[in-house]
Amino acid sequence: MKKRYDVFISYRRDTGTELARIIDSEIDKTWFRAFLDYNELKDRKWGPQLMAAIDSAPVFLFIMSPGALDRCGDENDWVRQEIQYAILRKKHIVPVNPEGGFKEFPQTIPSDILEALSENQHSEISLGQLFKSSIRKLLNERIAPYV
Repeated sequence: MKKRYDVFISYRRDTGTELARIIDSEIDKTWFRAFLDYNELKDRKWGPQLMAAIDSAPVFLFIMSPGALDRCGDENDWVRQEIQYAILRKKHIVPVNPEGGFKEFPQTIPSDILEALSENQHSEISLGQLFKSSIRKLLNERIAPYV
């Protein structure tokens, strides 16, 4: 049986794992169902599972942690492949800018990714006192209308 997700969480493992897991944990407290590879992938054939999860979820949430897009110039990069697949499938793309730390796009980023991530409103997630309210805003305004 094919699983259904509301949100696919995409991130760069080097710099976005902690926030991806925190956001996933907060989503789990709601009625939304999120796909996070760390929790969902159980075997070696993860490429098809990733694409099936993107197909299933109407919302593609991308965590724009430092360096998250630096390797997207390489067409074999999985972050690039995930984003381009979401664009191709016309998913609602939600760029998340943790603490407002993402400042500029690398020169090597493909134009379709640049367009998709720069033209969509960035959701800033605060990790301090405003964390709960920034997550609530993300869920209510950026995810719920598309699920």
